[in-house]
This record gives sequence, C-alpha cells and structure tokens, in this order.
Amino acid sequence: MNRHPNAFRRDRRQWYKTQAKQRLGEGDYLFVLIIAALVLIMMTVSWTVIVSNLFAFFDFGVLAADPPADMAISLARIAVLLLGEIFLLMPLWYGLRGMGLAIMRGEDCRVGDLFAAFSTPRSFARVCRASLWIAWRAALSVALIYAMWYGVGLLELPLRWFFLPPALLLTPLLLFPLVGTHLLFSVMHIHPELGVFAALRCSTRLAVRSLGETLAFWGSFLGWFVLSFATAGVMLVLFVLPYFILADTAYVQYLLARAAQPITISTEEKNHVQ
Repeated sequence: MNRHPNAFRRDRRQWYKTQAKQRLGEGDYLFVLIIAALVLIMMTVSWTVIVSNLFAFFDFGVLAADPPADMAISLARIAVLLLGEIFLLMPLWYGLRGMGLAIMRGEDCRVGDLFAAFSTPRSFARVCRASLWIAWRAALSVALIYAMWYGVGLLELPLRWFFLPPALLLTPLLLFPLVGTHLLFSVMHIHPELGVFAALRCSTRLAVRSLGETLAFWGSFLGWFVLSFATAGVMLVLFVLPYFILADTAYVQYLLARAAQPITISTEEKNHVQ
C-alpha cells in the first residue's frame, strides 16, 4: 500500500530529530553546544546594551526635540547595531553552524570553533561578505514592507479598508528576498570551495524547492520555542537551540543530498534519502 507523501515528510522530520537527539547524547556535545549558545546570546545582549549606553552617554535631549535630528540619531543607532550584527554576531552564528555540522559528522568539536570565522583574514572576509548579502536582503524586505504599509496608511479611510486585505496577503510575499539566507552558512561549510554568491544562489535554489517542507519542519519546533519563552530562555540555552541546530543541520544535509550535491553522508542517511 502506497503511503501519502506527507507521511514520508513526517517520517523524515522525525528522523532528523532522532539523529539530533542521538548526537546530543554522545560525549560532551550537548555541553559544548550549551556553552557556545550561551556565549552567542550573551554577546548579542552585550552588544545591544553597549550601543544603547553609548548613545545614552551623550546628551541628545536637545537634539531629540528636533524631529530630523531625532530621526538621524535613530538611524545612527540602527547602523551601529547593524555593523555589530554583520561583523561580530553573524560570524559567531557561522561558527555555531559549523559546530553543528562537525557534530553531525561525528567529528571533534570545541567551544573555540564558535570563533572559526575569525581564524584567518580570508575566512573573516568571506563570512562578512555573506553577512552583507543577508543584511541587504533583510533590509530590502523590511523596506518593501514598510513602504507598502506606509502607503496604505496615507490613503483615505474607505480606500484603506479596500487595500488592507491585499496588503496582508502581500506581506509574506515581500519576505521572499530572505528565502535561502537561513541555509547560506551551512552551505558555505559543506561547500567551502564555493564563492559567497554561488553559495547564496545554491541555498536560494534549495530553499525555493523545499519551502513548504521547511516551514513544516520549523513549525514542528514551535512548541519547544514556546516552552523556551515560558522558561525565560532557560530551555532555549540548555536544550532547544542545540537540538534545533543539529536537527536543522541534518535537514540541510538531506536537501543537498536530494539535489545530488557531492557531499559525504552516512550509509544510513543515504538509505533514508532514497
């Protein structure tokens, strides 16, 4: 009896999670990922606090009374935060993705691997170029969404209600530039021979082909992230983020294997993919 395709997809999602749980139970992988996730979260929070205190250190009270000056200050704060995201936090996320891939391959993994992007100037430049592409696509999506909703807000009330349903439908579509960016760092680790633009093109192609499956896979973690929110982020650090990183890495390996990319995967995974 033939099984429904959705049943196979559910089996695959469960297989990714099973592989992730098995790896977390081996050696000190869970401890290493917990420390790495904690460092990443602390660096993110610290950078945000530093930038906020830096702008609060100067007395902008007089300038803030002027709307153009207030806008300039806000844009400067956003720009500084974005620079830290591109040149500090996203390289750390690149390192965390590499740690997940090493663990899924059964290789040695240390907390210091979180800073792999800073190991050489060439590696840092490569990751920063990828971060700039991600930031550009995110800025494009935000700008398109803001322009659309700002335009709807300028309309008279009858026209505003008329254009509100199309705007609601178009909002998810305007996020399309972000498609594939979540796979970029993983593809760069699996295929270090690819240039940044080629890796981005590959990740975008994979994401478009598997968009529905990816959304279903992420949705299966919704309960875990709700639990993390309910525990003030404790569960996020202690289990959910390491679990998600490893399961998502197994999923990316499957996508590349299905696309006939030349990567090394286990015999068990080959049988499962087939």
